[in-house]
Order: sequence, then C-alpha cells, then structure tokens
Amino acid sequence: MKPDYSISIFFVGMDYSTMTPLTLHAGSTYGSTTGIDVEVDCLEGQHGFDNVEELSGTSILTGSWDKPEFKGECYTRTGDRWLFKSSNVKSETIYYSPKEAGLRAKLLIDQSISKYNAHNIISFAILDYSHFGGNCAFYLLSKFPGAPGPEPGAIMVGKYGEHCAILDNEGTKFIQSNRAVGKVTYDSLAVAERYFPNGILYKRYPKGL
Repeated sequence: MKPDYSISIFFVGMDYSTMTPLTLHAGSTYGSTTGIDVEVDCLEGQHGFDNVEELSGTSILTGSWDKPEFKGECYTRTGDRWLFKSSNVKSETIYYSPKEAGLRAKLLIDQSISKYNAHNIISFAILDYSHFGGNCAFYLLSKFPGAPGPEPGAIMVGKYGEHCAILDNEGTKFIQSNRAVGKVTYDSLAVAERYFPNGILYKRYPKGL
C-alpha cells in the first residue's frame, strides 16, 4: 500500500527514583488510517541532562486511538539498550489538571537548580516534559489565559517574564527555582513579592495544544 501520511511519536517521562527525565522521538510513514498497528523507527532520545543521542531500532504503536500501547527496543551508538512499554489513554489536552500539576511540582523540591530551572519546573508539572525549551517569558503568551489570582496549580510569572513558579495543589504555596539557595524550594505566598519585585501575573493552561 502506498503510504498516505507520516507519524511522529514523542515519548516523554521521568525516572521518579532519581528524578531523571527521559525523551524519545520515533517516526515513520505508513498507509492505514482506520486503526493503529504500525512499526516506527527509533530516531533520537535523551536520558537525563546530556545531549540528544541518535537511536536505532524499532518501536510499535498498537491498539486504538482511545487506548494506544507504545513499546519498543532502541539502541544508542554505543550499544546501550532502551527497552520500554507504555499503556495510554486518550486525553483532550496534553496538560495535567491544575491540582495534579501543583502536586507533581512538589516532587522537585530540593532538586538542584542546575538541573531544574524555573521554567523546567513548570513544564514538568503541567506536561511531564521537564526540558521543554523556553524561558519564563513563554508563559506570558496569550495562549496561557489569565487567572484572577492565586489558585491551585496556577502559573506565577513576573511582569516582565524575569521569573516564574507554580502554585501547589492547594493554591497557598509555590514551588520555584530559588537562586539564593541553589535548589528548588517550597515557599509561602506571603514572601512571593521578595522573588517577584515587579509584580506577579497568574496564568492558567490552554484548553487545547
């Protein structure tokens, strides 16, 4: 069958025992549009905080669009094997719910800011993609609607994008990359002005992508 469209798969996650991020990119072209049963090539990946590595091997996407399964076996140039399997459920949005995001952010407390900068904390909490490129000013974009004030999981952004943080699942404390102590800290809103001297904008997540 002549291929009629291509697919790219980005598999992201975290080794929670060490808080080490993982990213995998796979892709191919195939011809079926009625279901999922496709073998795709492993293209590149990143484990931890090192540079992206070229990968070989294959991975398989099966099941249905509502409940797909992704599994594979990929290899780095040095022969390291990446073996994985993931069962998934379709979601209308790529973002976690605000309360869940606020709870997830707490997992990074006490991590070094050399690994988790301000925007990395937010992208991990809301996307499970801790090393999404960008900076705090990204959250000033209009795609992130404003919130009336502090609320569970809200993103806190400095007026000029100079700093950002995320509120916890109760909306009373915030998790931030604290340069003064060199690690991720959990702070009361009562001291927020110390870290946001030019004012704070509160943001919600986009409804779609």
